[in-house]
Amino acid sequence: MDANITKTDFGFRANFTAMASPCEVLINSNDLSLAKHISQIALVEALRIEHKFSRYRKDNIIFKINNANGSPVDLDTETAQLINYADNWFKLSEGLFDITAGILNMAWDFKEHTFNQHKIERLLPFVGWQKNTWKAPTLTIKKHMQIDLGGIAKEYAVDSTLIKITNDFDTPVLINFGGDLVANKSPDKSTGWKVAIENSNLRKVISLSQGALCTSGNHNRYVIHKGKKLSHIINPKTGWPEPNSPTYVTVHAKTCSEAGFLSTTAMLLNSQAEDFLKKQNIGYEIEY
Repeated sequence: MDANITKTDFGFRANFTAMASPCEVLINSNDLSLAKHISQIALVEALRIEHKFSRYRKDNIIFKINNANGSPVDLDTETAQLINYADNWFKLSEGLFDITAGILNMAWDFKEHTFNQHKIERLLPFVGWQKNTWKAPTLTIKKHMQIDLGGIAKEYAVDSTLIKITNDFDTPVLINFGGDLVANKSPDKSTGWKVAIENSNLRKVISLSQGALCTSGNHNRYVIHKGKKLSHIINPKTGWPEPNSPTYVTVHAKTCSEAGFLSTTAMLLNSQAEDFLKKQNIGYEIEY
């Protein structure tokens, strides 16, 4: 599998699909051979992380954890690092960022905009990171519970891909995996990469010179309940999206992993979202 590479006014654009998302790498160079090399690094890394951390496969560490029937599982260094992130973010968010909450998606269909309250009630007892035992590098998930790294792995893939590219090349690049993106530096003679926020009714454009941007919102995946448009981001404590969450939150942070955690958590804080973001020493855009 190769990326599709096209010429642009800033250099080259490489496109491929991974992690059920459209992925692209913008490369500020007129060297086609260099663009092909960089795009291959991105493609290989994205597919590697998808294979390793997808909950839909039966041949990876996530399947092993979720099918251990309550037995402890020893993790490799990379997986343990992600679990550490999840553990820290669970604590920092006071339980709002929870990698055991993925099973709640079985009760929600955000493409068809429907939900099943009976399933929500049935699944909630199997949600709660605090119910499990994490003592690195050993993880013990209670029987009938699962973890889902979908809220971490894509952002981690963006960060990891940038590291691999910048270890070998000094070329300005922007990596965008399904709307989660990071840049190492501005294109030549430019104030930054121009990034449009799709969730904004005003179609805001942000100039990104360096660092990551992640957006969470209710633009594409949502349900309508009692006349309100509810986001696909579910509160693990209630099994429901928050009724008064922002329309979207975009966070500019050093890494995509950090930006993703902050934007997701803010979506669950309703009217307190902006106060939360102000305390984080990051850039952000928010709309209600």
